[in-house]
Amino acid sequence: MRLLLGFWAGESIMDFNRKGLPITEFKPGQILTRLQAADFRVEEHNENLGITQVVAKHKDYSYRGEPLKFLGIENNMIYMEGGQEWRKGDIISLNPDSGWSDGWGIWIDPKNLAQNSK
Repeated sequence: MRLLLGFWAGESIMDFNRKGLPITEFKPGQILTRLQAADFRVEEHNENLGITQVVAKHKDYSYRGEPLKFLGIENNMIYMEGGQEWRKGDIISLNPDSGWSDGWGIWIDPKNLAQNSK
């Protein structure tokens, strides 16, 4: 299959919204949310087997479903502005090397879901 506009040809927009995209696919000012957990992995060497392998340590489900304004990527950090009342205006910095570079999507206001189902 071919990659088309950030998702594979033959996939629906719903498939795209479940998988998410790399943060580099979005423009500053867009309202985004996490669609997948940030997956933190580390390389570990197994001396008994004599191999080095990548091991998943934990998943972070922060920011899933939360509207965040994408500010940009600078200083090797992803910068977002909080959108919910208790985080409004706060600058959030996320390390792209720690599982935060993938799994992003456009935030859809849940209030619009009821209107679209009529």
